[in-house]
Amino acid sequence: MLSRFILMDEKQLMNNPRVDVLPIDQGATPDLQNVNRHTQRGRGLHENSMRKRGAGRSIFSAGKGVDVPVVMGGNQTLEIAATLGMEVINVHTNGQAIINVVRDDIVPGSPEFYALALEDNYVANVSYNPDLDILAAVMADPAMQALKAEDKMLADIVAGMGARQEVDFKEYGEDIADGIQVCKCATCGHEHAAKKD
Repeated sequence: MLSRFILMDEKQLMNNPRVDVLPIDQGATPDLQNVNRHTQRGRGLHENSMRKRGAGRSIFSAGKGVDVPVVMGGNQTLEIAATLGMEVINVHTNGQAIINVVRDDIVPGSPEFYALALEDNYVANVSYNPDLDILAAVMADPAMQALKAEDKMLADIVAGMGARQEVDFKEYGEDIADGIQVCKCATCGHEHAAKKD
């Protein structure tokens, strides 16, 4: 196996990327501050797809200064891959090239091709569930605030995720609860407050 730390200049890295095939616990570690908690439904769909069709989309990690890269995108995929006993193939890059995961077992335009593509896009759509407490903690870092101030796209994303603002809630007396009841949706089981009849 190659040494964990090989210093390469930009051109060497682009022309001859380092590739390591490793047990999953040595190849990547989850981000403990992952902002995406994922939905239970998305997790189930994702795991079902990976069990039936294998891995489609890759994950990406930060590897500078650490023995085991930390996942930036794909924490749930890593978790499911570990459950399924998969290995990790780390391709070391500097971000100036994309990594194309080629599935040699799938024919372009085949039912399997479209099934995996549809599942991948759908899972990404239904799985996202930001943890606003972690988001607030990450964004409290002065370096993140500075980056947000100079990067409009990042600022818009964070704003759209619902970064918490201080809210001045009106105080109500306890008697207001007398006019409220908890209702449960017969279809999905979600509970919500409603005015009593």
